[in-house]
Amino acid sequence: MKITHNPHGNWERPSAAVSAGYEAEVEQATHRSEREYRRRQERLARAEEKLARARASSQTRTRKKLIAELVAMVEMRRQELEEYRRMMVSSPASAEHRGRKSFRPVPSRYDSGV
Repeated sequence: MKITHNPHGNWERPSAAVSAGYEAEVEQATHRSEREYRRRQERLARAEEKLARARASSQTRTRKKLIAELVAMVEMRRQELEEYRRMMVSSPASAEHRGRKSFRPVPSRYDSGV
């Protein structure tokens, strides 16, 4: 037997208005994150340039060691950038965004604490 009674009716949660203070905090966090992302991109570019200069260098004595160190640094910078990129873009099923795709970080003060 199918029960068709719905005690809640067609009630929907009213949408909450976003306060100006909260909006300003979100904008500030967004700008801060974008600035940090650009810095990480620049660090990766500088590391790649260093590696290219080292590979073009004619000094063979220290070249192999230097290139190995620079390759490791470039890989570390790429990993940093990829980690930050994942933080900037929400996944569709994330608990913070409940299926909405948002590129804005959630301020820690309003975080659900999960």
